[in-house]
Amino acid sequence: MCLVALVAWILVSPLIFPPKAPPAVEQAAPEPEQPQQPAVQRDTTPELTNTDTAAEGTAAKEAPTEPQTAIPAKTIKLENEFIRLKVSNYGGTIVEGELLAREYREDAGSEKPLRLLTVFDGTPMRTLGMQFESGADLTRVPFETVGQPTSSSVTYSTKLDNGLEVTKTISLPKGTYHADVTVRIKNGSADEAVETSYWLTSAAGILPEVPAWLRNENVPPSQLKAAEIEGAIGGKTSNGTFKVVRSGPGSVQKQPEVYDLTPAGWAGVKNQFFSAVLRPKRLEPSELRLSDETLAPSGKVSAVGLNNVAASLGSGKVKIEAGGEITDSYIFFLGPNKADLLTNPDYAPFAEFHGLPWPAVITGLFRGILHAFHSVVRNYGMAIIMLTLLVRVVLHPLSRKSQKSMHAMQKLGPKMKEIKDKYKDDKKRQQEETMKLYREYGVNPMGGCLPILLQLPILIGLYGALRSAIELRHAPFMLWMNDLSQQDRLLILPDSVPFLGGGPLNVLPILMIAAMFAQQKMSPKSGDPQSEQTQKIMLWLMPALFGWMFYGMPSGLVLYFMTSTALGALESHLIRRHLDKLELAPVKPDTKKKSKSWLDQARARTARGRKSK
Repeated sequence: MCLVALVAWILVSPLIFPPKAPPAVEQAAPEPEQPQQPAVQRDTTPELTNTDTAAEGTAAKEAPTEPQTAIPAKTIKLENEFIRLKVSNYGGTIVEGELLAREYREDAGSEKPLRLLTVFDGTPMRTLGMQFESGADLTRVPFETVGQPTSSSVTYSTKLDNGLEVTKTISLPKGTYHADVTVRIKNGSADEAVETSYWLTSAAGILPEVPAWLRNENVPPSQLKAAEIEGAIGGKTSNGTFKVVRSGPGSVQKQPEVYDLTPAGWAGVKNQFFSAVLRPKRLEPSELRLSDETLAPSGKVSAVGLNNVAASLGSGKVKIEAGGEITDSYIFFLGPNKADLLTNPDYAPFAEFHGLPWPAVITGLFRGILHAFHSVVRNYGMAIIMLTLLVRVVLHPLSRKSQKSMHAMQKLGPKMKEIKDKYKDDKKRQQEETMKLYREYGVNPMGGCLPILLQLPILIGLYGALRSAIELRHAPFMLWMNDLSQQDRLLILPDSVPFLGGGPLNVLPILMIAAMFAQQKMSPKSGDPQSEQTQKIMLWLMPALFGWMFYGMPSGLVLYFMTSTALGALESHLIRRHLDKLELAPVKPDTKKKSKSWLDQARARTARGRKSK
């Protein structure tokens, strides 16, 4: 009944509470004029596009004191064997990030690199953008290029009105999934110290995993939605323990979540299979120039539109003496959430960000078994079927016990009906006689439910193992099923088809519904008329409900549940054939003297104490 109410609410609630229009920042309208920040020398902001080293904007914003000439936004491409970054001279920020490894292409069979970072419309934030505590935002400030950029390194610099000179260097080491980022702040004053701090944005949003048939170039990135988008900050708490705090897009819509860690070890954003994480190379508070008196909040997660998030690191307050300078070094990771990659010492500090779903022990065990089967059959679809078969064999004793209990209840049906008819006006006596009947025949009325409850952690672990396994991305199975991390999509249905028009026709969920219907039909009937009526309802309700729930899920996950359900139906048929040959008889009383349990002993002591009084 709870499931029925949930489905009804999902269908009816949009009619009662129609969705609100998105905020104005999601529209294509131009951004309003912003006043010049007093600490920044200039603030001209042409719109960014994806061209390289060419003028990318038109009119620039003017400072309130005097008009400034628009400085064209130019981008420089940096790349190594695994990643490509497009860096803008505005703020020295990353406006696009791609993975070049063939195994992580955008689509199965495509040669197009996977794009993970982009400029999200309607937000001023940019990846690796800097904001000072004074309110000065360097994200929209044009920097000058220092020296000659190379294919793997570029340095930008700008001067602020308060005498500070900010220099940012971004370089890609060979054979890595990260960029080295160096921020140098120099005090140009000859006689006055400056105290300051800044935020450095890790990733200003990350593109979600979206099926090819849903991808539309006309849809802004900020409107793409996925449940797996998450931002997180990892660092030490005041008592010295390490903690990871996570936030989804919904929890930071009203205001950013700021975390006071001492200091933050990293800040990152991830989707289902990939992540972008920024971490300082030096983690000791003394090396980060932090003190108890001047400690700044060290991590925050902010909203990027309605469906995405950004994560940032705080530097902590620092006093720069006259003519002095400070240098902060960071690693900016952009790559897959893959266990063997995260053992790299450079990436190990944020490996917990990509931890296994709960229960981690069971999830890790099943993922290891899945990889072992794949090493033999070289097909993840077949490996999932083999894993399903193994789980069914291991759980067979529980399944048989459950079936046996339900079969016994069915056999006792006529006797239970006699008790109800005989004591229909005495509910208490009816319950007493029913329990006496259970004891006489050795039947546990909960015997059909408890084995199922014991299987739940295993099912949850399998769900987590298959849902988060990056190895299933673009992994083919057979026929039209060429990506086990997406829906199996045989074809796109015409718009005239009710409910599913314009969407995919997924075959595996339909096969799962058929298998579930067969399994329900083969389940033993209860001896209780009311329970039998419930079973009839569930015969139609459960397959329809699970089919609706699983229709849009990844084909690898649906393949497991379909195979498990089909094997369960076959198992039920074989067990039932065996049980039908057995006659239910009263159990023989146990004449052996059993030792009392600790609970019985405690009760006996309590009873003796009462008698002595």
